[in-house]
Amino acid sequence: MLLSLVGVGNLNPFTGIPLVFLVFGIWLIVAALVLPGPDDRYAPPRSMILAWGGMVTFLGAIWFVGTIALTLVPVVLLVVLVVIGIGAVGYALTRAEAKWLTVSFWMLQQARDFSLQILRMRSRTGAWLSVLI
Repeated sequence: MLLSLVGVGNLNPFTGIPLVFLVFGIWLIVAALVLPGPDDRYAPPRSMILAWGGMVTFLGAIWFVGTIALTLVPVVLLVVLVVIGIGAVGYALTRAEAKWLTVSFWMLQQARDFSLQILRMRSRTGAWLSVLI
């Protein structure tokens, strides 16, 4: 940002400030993915830091591209929409797999309980056909 105020390279304040937003958002995303989370229960969760980093990066990218070439803004919106879609599908797949394992474990417990009930009934009555019919 200071380089844009001095005029180093092709940077001016209109392109330097959005570039700072873009870099800060990318840094938040990297920090959320790489750094370990704090042990404090009042600290924000990683998903919150990742979401804020994504929003700041999104705004910085649109603002930066808008200052360079306004006609490229729809392209940036399309790329961001594709990245968000890929992230949403990946997140849904990880949540669905965990949920499927929970449901499978519950069904396994129910089948075990049912088989134990059948064995108890068999030991009391001594007949398999009376239990199955």
